[in-house]
Formats: sequence, C-alpha cells, structure tokens
Amino acid sequence: MDVSTISLCMIVRDEEDNLAHCLESVCGFVNEIIVVDTGSRDATPAIANRYGARVCHLPWQDDFSQARNESLKQAIGEWVLVLDADEELPPEAAHNLRRLASCRDIEAWTFSIISPCPSNQSGQRIRHPGLRMFKNREAYFFEGRIHEQITPSILRANPTAAIRHANAEIMHYGYRQHAGQRREKTLRNISILKQALAERPGDPFLGYNLGLSFYTLGDLENSRHHYEAVRQHLDPGDMFTAAFFRNYAICLGDLGDFEQALNLIDEGLACFPDYPDLYFIKGELLFDLNLMAQAKDSFLKCLRFHTLPEYVTTEGVTGHLALQNLAEVCARQQDLDQAAAYLEQALRIRPADELFAQLCSLMRQKGLAEGEVATYLENSFHLDHAAIARLLFDIKEAGYSREDLRQLEDALHSGIATAGVYYLLGTACDNLDRHDQAFVYFAQAGLQEPVNELYAACSLEQLASQCLLHITRMLELENGPVELRKELFRLTSLRHKAQRLKQGLLATPPTTDY
Repeated sequence: MDVSTISLCMIVRDEEDNLAHCLESVCGFVNEIIVVDTGSRDATPAIANRYGARVCHLPWQDDFSQARNESLKQAIGEWVLVLDADEELPPEAAHNLRRLASCRDIEAWTFSIISPCPSNQSGQRIRHPGLRMFKNREAYFFEGRIHEQITPSILRANPTAAIRHANAEIMHYGYRQHAGQRREKTLRNISILKQALAERPGDPFLGYNLGLSFYTLGDLENSRHHYEAVRQHLDPGDMFTAAFFRNYAICLGDLGDFEQALNLIDEGLACFPDYPDLYFIKGELLFDLNLMAQAKDSFLKCLRFHTLPEYVTTEGVTGHLALQNLAEVCARQQDLDQAAAYLEQALRIRPADELFAQLCSLMRQKGLAEGEVATYLENSFHLDHAAIARLLFDIKEAGYSREDLRQLEDALHSGIATAGVYYLLGTACDNLDRHDQAFVYFAQAGLQEPVNELYAACSLEQLASQCLLHITRMLELENGPVELRKELFRLTSLRHKAQRLKQGLLATPPTTDY
C-alpha cells in the first residue's frame, strides 16, 4: 500500500484547554503538524511545540481564509488534513487516515462532523458534513472571511474532481463551551459576517450564516430577517440550501409562526424529499397544533430513511427521537399499549434515562403498581435495583413510598453502595420525614465523595431538621425558655440557608455512579 504523507494544518488562538486533546487524537497518524497562531495570550503555542508542531505566528485580520491559507503554504505533505482545536479524531478515524491517503483517484474527502449539544439538551448531537482532507495542490485554497470553503477552488481547478465521503467522523466539542464564551464567539462571527457582506452584498451563504448566528444569540426576529432575505434568492443547487430549510423552519417554529414554518418545510421537501429532519420538524409543529394523525404520519416517514451524510441532521430523527415522539402522539390519543411499544423500540436503540422515565410514567398511567413497574424494568431491560429506584423517583408526583426504600435497600444489599445510592436513600427518608435516618445516608454519601457540596448541604439540612424537631417537642413557644426560643429561630434560619444552598447545587445534578 502506498504510504502518502499527511500534513495536519490548524489555526488557533487561546486554545490551551482544547489543543492537547486534539493533537493527542492524531499524534502518530500524520507526518507533520502546522499550527498558525493568530495571537494567543495563553500557553497554546507551548502546547503545540510540545507535540512537535511547526508554529507560525500571524496577526489576526478578521479573515479565517487568510490564516488557513498561511497554514497551507507551510505544508509539505501530499495530503492536507484540517482540524480545529476544539475537535478530535476518534481512534477509528485516525487509523483510517493512511488508507484514505492511499486512494490515488480521490481528490478530497468529506467527514461527518459530530457536535454534542450543550448538556441541558438530553445528550443530543448534531451531524453535518465537512471537507477536511484534500490533496495538497497550489491551486487549492480557502475562500471567504468566515465559514471559509475550499471546495469551490478544487472544482474550479478540477471540475471532475472525485470528492467522496470517508465514512469517518470528527468530534467537535465547541458547543460545550461556557455560555459566555459561545456568545462572545457568536458576536465575533456576526461582526466578520457583516464585513464580508459589505464586500459581497446579497451573498446568500453569508446571509444564511447571519441568520444562524442571530438564532444562536436568541435574537429570533433578526434571524428571521436574514433568513427571509436569503429565501428570496435561494438556489436549490447551493450546498447549504437543505440546511437553510431545516434551520429557518426551526426559527419560525420557535417564533410561533407555525403556518409559515409548515409552508417552508413543504417547499423544502419538494427539493429534498429524502431529508428526514424536515419530516421530523413538521411532525413536531403538527403535534404542537394538536393535529395528532398528521404528526404521526410525519414521524412514521422519518423511520423510512437512513440519514445521508450530505445533510445537517440531529442524530436520532430516523430512530429513537422519532419513536419517542410517536409514543407521545399515541399517549395523547390514549393508545397506551402502542405508546409503550414505541418507547420499547426507542430504548433498544438508545437506553437513555429520559426514555426510561417516560416509559415508567406510561406504565403507571396503565395502572401498574410501583412493584410491577420495577419487575417489568428488571425483566425487560435487566436494570439493577439502584437504576430502578432512581427511575421511580423521577416519576414521583407526590411523596415517596416503601417501594422506593425497598429498591434502594436491595441495591445496597446487592453491593451497589455508591454515593448516588446513599443520596437517593437520604432523599427518600427526607420526603418521608425520617430526618435522622436521612442525615445518616447523606453523611455516608459525603464520606464517599467528600468534595460533593450537595451531599454536605443535604446533611446540614437534615441535622438542622432533627434539632428543630427535638426542640419543638420540648418547647411550648408561649411559655418556653427564651434561650430555647432563640435556638429555635437560629436553627430555622440555618435550615432555610441549607435548603437554598441545596436548591442552587441541584441546578447541576450530582454525578452518580449507579
């Protein structure tokens, strides 16, 4: 097999938190690393040097293509691989690089870029295509101040160039940045996009990305304004057109303009009848309009497709997400058996907590007692006692029962004595007003994870509750000693502070290891 050389080309700035992870993922699979630094004020250049990179410094000129092309000038490999610092190659993709480089008839490879959404979005991931590996030729260069593209130059130089999908992924973790960092980066992008649009008035790709950026900021009206301007000059042959229909429809749905959104989706489906995301979004809009039969039809259509690599898509719209929504439609139609069947299918694809919780709630609606639900989960999905107890907790609407305690005690007896189990036991006892026992369990959780502030706050609250209970039993407020009354008020204040602390910490649930 021909062993062709590969140059990794990157542009970076202030990426000390990400760069090592990126370079570690490709180390040993590329022949050289070119890093163009556009003004880092942190340890980014030093990290690059540590991995043997050739670091070039270039003042930032609000032009991503300029920086990208500088990295290409430095590359001597037969192939160029392009990554950003917040991206990583999974091991299987890294091992495949040499095979891709040995394909002499191929001019460029596209990869599927996988972007996990922020953690508050149920672990969803967005998948989109990106041309990231290509032959190193002088005629190939990036274009555009921002959202730079190399495909146009490749096709101009070689109109019959073979560009293929590599059946490989690149993981992109940029969406997991702190909200403030994401906002700062989006504002920077909007500024550069406006500069570029002033240079190329009416450019639909720039207008589309402005709409996308304003949506990311939460400025839906500005997003609609730019999307609508693009719509007037849309070319179905443009590479971004399918994604335009998807993302503009989402924007209109969030604005509550369901009629316009549905019309747009039908327009998009006329051009892209095999795009499952459009059927999925249509189903969600119809569900919100309480048009259950039509919503069900749209979600069923999603199941007929396999997601194609050229589309921007939310992973799961052809699988567990469509099945989950079908379950909700059937539940709304009071067809609980079919709803349960859809959820079971979804769980076979993706055994996620929110799907289990939805299934548990459905089982309770069907009239199953908690013990029966627990037996069903154990027999059908082989869940352990701790996981079952946690799911039963999640569907509680009022109070906790002996069944919860039994499940958790079974977990302890079976050897699953984790901090998470003790935390759930403490929570159950707290809700059953067994504050002394709750304190014991929370304290045990704290011993296992001393740095977990939530467990400490729970213990403090339970200790204050115990003291309050004893004092109020001893004390008649009208005639009791002044010192005891002062102690009562002090403990009440302490308990309220502990409760507020616990509530704040619960905004980010504790890590548990059931």
